[in-house]
Amino acid sequence: SNCLVATGRGGDDGHFLTMEDKPLLVSSSEPALLVQPQADAAAKRSMAKASAVMVAVVVAAMVGVTMLAGMSTQTITTTGQLVQSASADVDCDTVVYMTTDKKCNSYDSPVLSGFDVTEYFSLDYDAGDEAVQGLDEYTATYMGYTFYFASSANQAVFEANPSLYAPAYGGFCAYGVSGYDGNNFMTKQTQLWSTPVDVNEYAVIDGTLYMFRGSDAREFFVESSDTDISGGDGLWSSWFGECAGFFNTECYM
Repeated sequence: SNCLVATGRGGDDGHFLTMEDKPLLVSSSEPALLVQPQADAAAKRSMAKASAVMVAVVVAAMVGVTMLAGMSTQTITTTGQLVQSASADVDCDTVVYMTTDKKCNSYDSPVLSGFDVTEYFSLDYDAGDEAVQGLDEYTATYMGYTFYFASSANQAVFEANPSLYAPAYGGFCAYGVSGYDGNNFMTKQTQLWSTPVDVNEYAVIDGTLYMFRGSDAREFFVESSDTDISGGDGLWSSWFGECAGFFNTECYM
């Protein structure tokens, strides 16, 4: 019930280093602990937290981006070490990310399979409220990605403040990205196929929308949200700096 699925789909320009698809370095040399499938929920959580301490600090990350500048196109790859320098030079509004099935980030499909992200903010998860499907007649573009909405009013609300309504961590499973999922330690973007989401597993915490693979992943994340959000924010920003990053348009339960 964590964010792990059985199957998936699997230079130097004087400023940045090209290190495409190399694994991240982590702060610990000790192996991570794996949670046994038969362990109860409390044991899973305890072991996941203990294991994640060893990998909480990411010292390098990899982002493949294509920057559009005037009529020229420049492809750069930044490392976590250089992310501050990259964020000073990368225009978050025009950056275009390289896409692969392993990243689930195609620009050709709507974010979260076209479900209306603004509606989540008025839903009651505990009451069983389910996600609301958007329509292709009401769309908006944010960071190059297409979002669908159930009405023109919702479309206008999103367009007025897209960063407020766009899901955290690109709409991938927040527990998987947090670093505290004992079965799924994220180290690079090409592992994001292993953090799919169920559009009906969501939580709005302090005004931010988080998506999850299943109810257990949601429960684990919500019960220690401060720690999990800190972990997720650290990993995501090590990949994308100040930019929102790319969005999940392919990987769902």
